[in-house]
This record gives sequence, structure tokens and C-alpha cells, in this order.
Amino acid sequence: MKEYKKILTEKLGNKLHYYEEVDSSNNVAKEMKDWEHGSVIIAETQTAGRGTYGRTFHSRVRNGIYMTLIIDTNRWSFRNEQLATIYTAVAASEAIVEITNISSEIKWVNDLFVSGKKIGGILTEKDSQSNKLIIGIGINVSGKQEDFPIEIQNTAASLELSPPTDHQAAAIVLAIYMRMFEPKTLPDDQAILQRYKEKLFIMGQTVDISQGNDVFEAKVIDVDEQGRLVVLKKGEKLALGVGEVRVKV
Repeated sequence: MKEYKKILTEKLGNKLHYYEEVDSSNNVAKEMKDWEHGSVIIAETQTAGRGTYGRTFHSRVRNGIYMTLIIDTNRWSFRNEQLATIYTAVAASEAIVEITNISSEIKWVNDLFVSGKKIGGILTEKDSQSNKLIIGIGINVSGKQEDFPIEIQNTAASLELSPPTDHQAAAIVLAIYMRMFEPKTLPDDQAILQRYKEKLFIMGQTVDISQGNDVFEAKVIDVDEQGRLVVLKKGEKLALGVGEVRVKV
């Protein structure tokens, strides 16, 4: 991926921290002591890529974008940390369509879907001891269904871009980066939530929700100002927070 690295280095300069292989780009960001606002970690592959709820994110070499952004919350123009994952999901989805003309949808709160299959996800982590916000983004750029491990072949997919993907992958990274760090691209909370809800394919649908040991059906009706999923369960309105529940579709 020589061109991939070359393009990113030219555009990002000393903000870029590029690795051929890491366990997890988020782990690298966590351990980075000398960091600055806008730093981006890029890996060609991850040996222990992570998703939410402790799940593994399949990170095959040269088949995806595996990146982590480091944000100084005191300097970030978008001040609402509660909506950081939602903002990133919108940024990634818009970047993908800008570069590839492929429309992606979002499953609350952090998954990117194309044609009913997951092609990417976001993992946001906050350093409780500082103003360091870590946002990991994984996007499957190339590869067919049969290239994924058997256990996720029915649920995972990629953008199926034809190799070599260096230029397109780099363009997606830079389009995401611009949306995350250019102040003019950071609208207010209401605008972000509206754009998010327009991409949320479970909006208005009845889905299965797992909360602790309880599994129930509910209709998705909204996402509130705190980023919680608002559902109707047997006529009762519930606002479900990130980490409390899992939505199954």
C-alpha cells in the first residue's frame, strides 16, 4: 500500500502515525503519550481489531481502512461529546458516498451498512484522566462475501472496490478527516441529529432489543438530543442509552 501511505503522508504530514500492523489502532492511540489534536493512526492491518461490546473487528491486510482519530475535546469545534459517535458515523457515511458514490446507512449507534450488510463501524473511547477522545473507524473497502470468516459471512460485507484501492482508500480517509476537523464542516447538534436520522435505516421499524437478560420487540421512533434511541415498547416510550442495549435487525 505504498501509494496509500504516500498520499496520506503528503496530506497529513506529522499528524499521521502509520503502521503496517498493530493489535488495535485505538490501543496505539491510548498508549500515545506525546499526542496532539488531530493526530491520526493508520494501520494496514490489525491483529486484534475491536468493536463495541468486546466484539472483534475483522481487519484483513490491504482490505480495509483501519484508523483512529485523537481529539482534544478542549479544541474540537463540535463540543457535544455525547454525540461524537453519531457525528463520526455521519462523517464516514458522507465521505464514502462522496468518494465512491456508494450510499451507506447507519444502524444505531455506530455501524455502517450497505445493502443490509455491515461494512464498517466506529468505536469511541474517552480517557477519563484527560481531554483525550479516541475515535476508531473501520471500513471494509474491498473483498467479497467469501473472504470474511465463516461466522460473519452472512452479516458482513465490503464496499467491493476493485484493487488497487490505495487512492480511493486514502481519499475516504481524508474526506472523513476533513469533516471531523474542519470547523466549517461541524454543524450544530440538531443538524447532525437530523442527518443521522435520515441515514438510520431502522427508523420506524420494529426491532429486537436485548437489554441485560431481557429481549423484547419495540418500534424505533427517534434519536434524542443525548443520542439515545427512543422506542415504543407496548405503548411505553423508552430512551435507551449506548452500552445499555443491543439492537438486532
